Amino acid sequence: MSGMKRYPDAMDHGSRSAKGATNRRFRGFGSLQLGSVALLLIASGLLSSSIMVPTLGNLEKSPVGALTLALVLEVMSWCALPMIAWMLVAWLRSVNGLADAQPAAARRAKLIGLILTTVVAVVSEVPYDLANSGKVWDFDSQNPACALPISLLVLVILEAIASPSNHTLSTAQTMMVRVVIVGAGLAWMWLLNVDVRLGIMQGGVLFLLYCLVFHFLARHENTMMLLATLVGLVGFMIPSLGLLAVHFRRNEQEAENSRNRLYIYLLAAYALILVVFVLARWVH
Repeated sequence: MSGMKRYPDAMDHGSRSAKGATNRRFRGFGSLQLGSVALLLIASGLLSSSIMVPTLGNLEKSPVGALTLALVLEVMSWCALPMIAWMLVAWLRSVNGLADAQPAAARRAKLIGLILTTVVAVVSEVPYDLANSGKVWDFDSQNPACALPISLLVLVILEAIASPSNHTLSTAQTMMVRVVIVGAGLAWMWLLNVDVRLGIMQGGVLFLLYCLVFHFLARHENTMMLLATLVGLVGFMIPSLGLLAVHFRRNEQEAENSRNRLYIYLLAAYALILVVFVLARWVH
């Protein structure tokens, strides 16, 4: 009956509810989510090393439950490594997207990135040592932020070597130079004790390996994830748990300026977290 007014029934309401649920469905981790989760994981490690371990005092006489909690919080922080490595590589990839249209702007962005990450690494070194070990300068483990400029420098040099404009090296020479550059980066991480945790987990070495895998295998998702999982063996497989967040990432088309601002905010948040834990250790 065409003249009758149609009222919404339960089926219509259910359809709208299902559609709304679909729209609200989890679409993956964006840059903000990845960075936030990584910062929380880093904070868990600092909670263990700056508050729980000093509170326990003599670890041999400490309760097993408290020791277990401190260890769990520590190893949770290792899962942040692949997330941060992916974000660094994603930023570099976005900068490379400018290279064809604005090569000068791309080169300038890489230089600024190297300078900014170096400044953050230097400025946060003392707060990290104070929060982590209570010492002004601790040679047993350097600030994990040091891995950022080292890894970025290695990737930028590898890109320059592979550039089509570079015709001075043969294929064999190019491969040899690549091996030397990667080896130098890994040695740098190892010798400087970048992000060494519990005296056994080489976080800096692992971070650079993740960056290399993500950089060269970004177009081969399954191979990239498989190799990245194997890389996690360096950290006793625990960091590979962080690959779940990387795998379920959201492919974002962010504007360059907004991505840069977000990363600057995340770096500032990292420095703020260090200051908070320095104060917490001092007050405690």
